[in-house]
Amino acid sequence: EEHQVCSIAVGVVGDICRSLDAKVAPYCEEIVGLLLRNLQNPALNRNVKPCILSCFGDIALAIGGQFDRYLAVTMTMLVQAAQTKVSMDNEELVDYLNQLREGIFEAYTGVLQGLRADNKGPKFTPYLQGAMRLLHQVAESCGHDHVSDDLCRAAVGVVGDLAITVGPEFTRIAKQEPHKS
Repeated sequence: EEHQVCSIAVGVVGDICRSLDAKVAPYCEEIVGLLLRNLQNPALNRNVKPCILSCFGDIALAIGGQFDRYLAVTMTMLVQAAQTKVSMDNEELVDYLNQLREGIFEAYTGVLQGLRADNKGPKFTPYLQGAMRLLHQVAESCGHDHVSDDLCRAAVGVVGDLAITVGPEFTRIAKQEPHKS
């Protein structure tokens, strides 16, 4: 009920994962399950959701290639979150959308780097289109008042992670419509 406390608690989970690295793996089933359950909870304050999405990246960085067991379910959540639309006339909702997208990109970064660390980068290939759709949306918006510089930087970081982790498949898709410019 206290969304600020919940956000801090999720941040602490991320900190613990980064501190323990692979030693956190035995607890990840329960952690990921709780995070997913909270994301799906309609009573959860929306401001906690970007923290949860970012936490998936922390977990993936910590456990590396072992994260592949959570890949399908977390990627589904990231794609669903990326489809969030808000009124661009409401500054508060626009700020939320920027934070949500930053959280998604932080998750992508952690997942990509974690998979790459254990040479499991190709496991991300089925999820490449979803990441590319969000990158395309953000790229079209960068430079407008309603898109934060932090969001644009996070998007560029994901482009680099995709290029390094997924390599030729990323290049092939990036050269196709609607992604090429």
